[in-house]
Amino acid sequence: MAGVPKFGSWTAASANWSVPLAPRQREGPRYAIRADGQIVGWLVSTPVERLTRNADITFDTQQRRTSWLIVALAELLAAAVAWFTARGLLAPVKRLIMATHQLAAGDFSARVPESSRDELGRPGARF
Repeated sequence: MAGVPKFGSWTAASANWSVPLAPRQREGPRYAIRADGQIVGWLVSTPVERLTRNADITFDTQQRRTSWLIVALAELLAAAVAWFTARGLLAPVKRLIMATHQLAAGDFSARVPESSRDELGRPGARF
């Protein structure tokens, strides 16, 4: 992308052409988009303090608020899935622990019902 100005105008460019799109101010950080070791584009962000139009500022505020809401909902969903998964995996282990405590207390009639035929359910059948 030789010949594409770094500052001064927005430019769409490929290896064979470049087209100025609009005037450009100094922007925030630029990140190269690479494919197969070659730069195929740029990701440029404008710092919030450079936003001047009310519509731009409102849009940015809404995007940030929505992003944080999505992050919070994703965390809640992940916590709920983890809680239900852990609860399901630990239930057979807890039954085995209770039966082991009953055996240790001298109650040799303690039994653990076989709830499944997987690695967690099979040890209960041995009681």
